[in-house]
Amino acid sequence: MSGFGYNINGFGVGSSEAGVNVDYVVVSGGGGGGSSNAGGGGAGGVLSGTVKAELSVAYQVSVGAGGAGGFQYYAGSNGSSSVFGSFASPDGGGGGGTYSSGATGPGRDGGSGGGAGPVNNAGGSATGNGQGNDGGNGISGYANGGGGGGYAQAGANATTSNPGVGGNGANINTLTPNIGVSLAVAGGGGAGNGSTQSTYEAPGGYGGGGDGGSGKYGAAVYAQHGTTNTGGGGGGGSREDYSSGTDYRRGGNGGTGIIYLRYPDTYVGTFTMSSHNRQITTAGGFTTVKILYANSSDTVTFTEA
Repeated sequence: MSGFGYNINGFGVGSSEAGVNVDYVVVSGGGGGGSSNAGGGGAGGVLSGTVKAELSVAYQVSVGAGGAGGFQYYAGSNGSSSVFGSFASPDGGGGGGTYSSGATGPGRDGGSGGGAGPVNNAGGSATGNGQGNDGGNGISGYANGGGGGGYAQAGANATTSNPGVGGNGANINTLTPNIGVSLAVAGGGGAGNGSTQSTYEAPGGYGGGGDGGSGKYGAAVYAQHGTTNTGGGGGGGSREDYSSGTDYRRGGNGGTGIIYLRYPDTYVGTFTMSSHNRQITTAGGFTTVKILYANSSDTVTFTEA
């Protein structure tokens, strides 16, 4: 077995046949936007459900970082996976493609695919079954990239007029209603606008996707980052503004992921990460834990109260 949460992986020293039912939503880090007239970053993959966790076994819990936005000539980087034991490890969002001096790049594959750079490039594909959607395509002969894919919707293709908007994500309360949390996650990043005449900023998708930059001389704006703890993709960068000497070929970073766990309050979850990085609420006979940050060495162990 390759997943965490099993004794063979060095987490825990024994278990019982008893277990605890745990509802979970795991969102990975969003992809970074590409740099130049670029595609938006794809949203981090999302997995949700209910599992029976063994008692007295330490399960890995880690929150994936967002991918870095590209600069000048580079595509955005993919986000990192968030992990809950062997139960859920969705892929990080795909980085957005870019354009520079005739060199173009497709969107990168990821939990949701990154949007493509311009000139007929293809958007990245969603790599996990049910984790997200594909990124949007670029268009031939125009300085517009495709939008990053979101959990609930593919990124929009570029048109002759505008770059593609980011695909929408979803609200956690529609993914796992038992958790009782309202938070929009996993929106794709909007693509960058390379026009020297337009101020249009392609919106990021619902769920923390960053808006793309725009390149109008004298009024250009930078791409926006994906929202922290949503797994939103970063917006695509635009172009260099020669009238001001400012370089807007910089993609937004992807947003970090997030994890929610919910279990009966007749059990105790012991977490190794700092209390500053998690929030715990108890109501209606259940404990809900919101994990904002955890690295690959952090774990949770369930025991009876």
